[in-house]
Amino acid sequence: MNVSREAHPVWPEWVYPYSAGVIGGLIGGIGVALVGAAYGLINGVGVWLPVNLVAAAVLRQLQPQSLAEIARFNPLALGIGLILHAGVSIAVGAMFSFLLPALPG
Repeated sequence: MNVSREAHPVWPEWVYPYSAGVIGGLIGGIGVALVGAAYGLINGVGVWLPVNLVAAAVLRQLQPQSLAEIARFNPLALGIGLILHAGVSIAVGAMFSFLLPALPG
């Protein structure tokens, strides 16, 4: 039996709009930020510690400081931390909107 198969591109049956991934990433990022703030408040280290730790990934002047110094409010660290956190959240949400339709099942 000779069965001929026509070559056709493999496309997902449906795709998410990219804006759904961006919005989902922002909502997830807000949820993670709330959990981080709650962690800081519950452990008594303050709400600024999680944000400043994110900012310490790029702000070298924060890296050698003690935990008490990092836990203080720092406007530069707040800005950098929020930009980094929002950027990563949006990127992860967008990545899921790109990849989920291509995954099996």
